[in-house]
Amino acid sequence: MTNYQENAKKSILIYDALPIVRKSLEIIFKSHEDDIHVYVVKTVKELEEITQILVFNAIIMDINVNEEKHFYLIKKINKQHPLTKMLIFSLLDTEQYRYRCFRYGASGFLNKNTSEEDIVRAVKLLMLENKYFKNDIKIRPSDISPAKARKMKVQNYKLSIRELQIAEMLVNGVANIEICKHLNLAPTTISTYKKRILLKTNSKNTMELSTIFGNKRVFLS
Repeated sequence: MTNYQENAKKSILIYDALPIVRKSLEIIFKSHEDDIHVYVVKTVKELEEITQILVFNAIIMDINVNEEKHFYLIKKINKQHPLTKMLIFSLLDTEQYRYRCFRYGASGFLNKNTSEEDIVRAVKLLMLENKYFKNDIKIRPSDISPAKARKMKVQNYKLSIRELQIAEMLVNGVANIEICKHLNLAPTTISTYKKRILLKTNSKNTMELSTIFGNKRVFLS
């Protein structure tokens, strides 16, 4: 595990399995906020290790919904650091998933299609409040109609959890071979999923698919 400096008063920890998402979030916070120390971990193991040593104001993380231990990790961190706000950053935006995250101790939920300004605002508000938008089931930084339209489209296509995972990687520009390694699936299986996703969403290619899910690569611009 990487050696980390002594924890600062105002700090956030970022975890996501995809390198491009981790880097994007790191760039966003470093470019918007000079007074926030940003820490990044690459694996769940590193996440567990660093939270044993340091205390953070907020943790932004995505979790594998197929791994029960990831939900228990939320519960474990919440028990160890009750003042740390945990924000689930995910493309899987369903009521069942959000309820489960909150039940295990998450403080908020943010869709990965959210703009960088709203991501920063959500985290800052989350660190000030016990819950962000207490009366709502999830974080909803703004009511921008294009984002709402995308969300409705995604839900209407009725993609499975695995299809959503692969679609997210595709619109992030992750190569098929990297998707195979990350999900431990054969290339033919990934190709089958890709065809099914394009068929369900009535998309001709990945570029058209990104207009539905939102092109998260804009975080790097």
